Amino acid sequence: MASTTHTTRVARSRPSRHGAESARTAVSEIRVIAEVAALLVIIVLLIAIPVLSRHAKTSSSSETTKVLIQSGDTLWTFAQSNPQPGLSTAQAVENIAALNGLQTAQIPVGSAIEIPVSPQSVELACK
Repeated sequence: MASTTHTTRVARSRPSRHGAESARTAVSEIRVIAEVAALLVIIVLLIAIPVLSRHAKTSSSSETTKVLIQSGDTLWTFAQSNPQPGLSTAQAVENIAALNGLQTAQIPVGSAIEIPVSPQSVELACK
C-alpha cells in the first residue's frame, strides 16, 4: 500500500506597509515623549540643586540672632565673631548675605539683620 502525503500550505499574512509605518510612527512618538520627559527632569534638577544647596548653607545653623547695624559693622566682622562650623569666614559672609537677601556687602546703619549663631559662639557668649 502506498501512502500519500498531503501538504497543506498555510498562507502567512504579510504586514501591510501601512502597519509598519504606523509602528515606526508610534515608536518615534514614544521616543520624543521620553526625550521631552528627560529634558524636563534635567531642567528641574538644574533649578532645584542650586536652590537646595543655598538652603542647606543658610540653614546649617538653625539658631539666629537679630543684630542692629551700627557704624563700622561689616558682614566680615559678624562672620568672624560668629564662626560657623565647617565654613570659612568668606563662606560665612556669603551665608549671612544669603540669609538676609543682601545683594552687596553694604549694610545700612540702623537696619537689622539675622546672624547665624553656632552652639560654640552661644557657649562663648554665656561665659
